[in-house]
Amino acid sequence: MYNVVVEKVCRALEEEGIVALRFNFRGVGASEGTYQEGVGERADVASALSFLASINTSSPKALGVAGYSFGAYVAAHAATQDPRVDALALVSPPFTMYSFEPLGSYRKPKLVVWGSRDELVGFTAMEVAKVVAEPRKLVLIEEADHFWSGHEEEVGRLVASFFKKVFKSLN
Repeated sequence: MYNVVVEKVCRALEEEGIVALRFNFRGVGASEGTYQEGVGERADVASALSFLASINTSSPKALGVAGYSFGAYVAAHAATQDPRVDALALVSPPFTMYSFEPLGSYRKPKLVVWGSRDELVGFTAMEVAKVVAEPRKLVLIEEADHFWSGHEEEVGRLVASFFKKVFKSLN
């Protein structure tokens, strides 16, 4: 399955010299398996992290997880359960549809980005701050919708800049 938001985030990461891996969850596009309401999809993220860790030659071996929409829900839960993850970026996390409770106690750097016209996020910055523990960076993009129409490159740059800053601080 192709998604322009995911592509722009990956391209922006690449431009910053950060290796990025994008994949379809089980049962999506040409991937095998069936949708498992986030449980099996977390295992997909864990497998992707294991693969990236195995090829990562940088020092330190920094790993970040980013997710968009449902992928943000899966990324949030996968990251909070995996000590290898150094940073987490959530793009348009659907707070009104899923629980993001683990973020209330997750103490690694987090970026949450959503648009002012995104009905699925449905939270104000103050409400997001109550759900997402520090350290965190909350960014609301005016006029952006859930699909980031006309703002795809902007969100890509935000995510890439966040990871670059966090990874640099690990040195």
